[in-house]
Amino acid sequence: MKTEPLLDLGSNISKINASSRSPLIILGGDFNVPGVDCSDGTQSEPKGVLQEALANLTVENHLSQKVTFPTRRDETSGTENTFDLLFTSHPDLISEVSSCAGMSGHYIIQAKLHTKLCRL
Repeated sequence: MKTEPLLDLGSNISKINASSRSPLIILGGDFNVPGVDCSDGTQSEPKGVLQEALANLTVENHLSQKVTFPTRRDETSGTENTFDLLFTSHPDLISEVSSCAGMSGHYIIQAKLHTKLCRL
């Protein structure tokens, strides 16, 4: 399994963290890392190299994972996984994370973001 994309992502997030005192990082998407149990808001013990790379990325960059439910169900086997993840460096700014029906077996993730826009 290829871990390079997760390692590259971690490296880029580290650069953002180094360039600012407390950057607001919100990162979401289909990470396609099976076996990640986030039911209690934390990630379970890594079970493989991809899971370990994802765990390292979140710990090293002080990111919290906000999706606490399965986001994909394989209709054939009934297996559920949390592939679609939402990470943030400021967990208090994200609430009401939920899902609705999506395409290709994935659920669409919705969340409320508590922030203000400012003009530059």
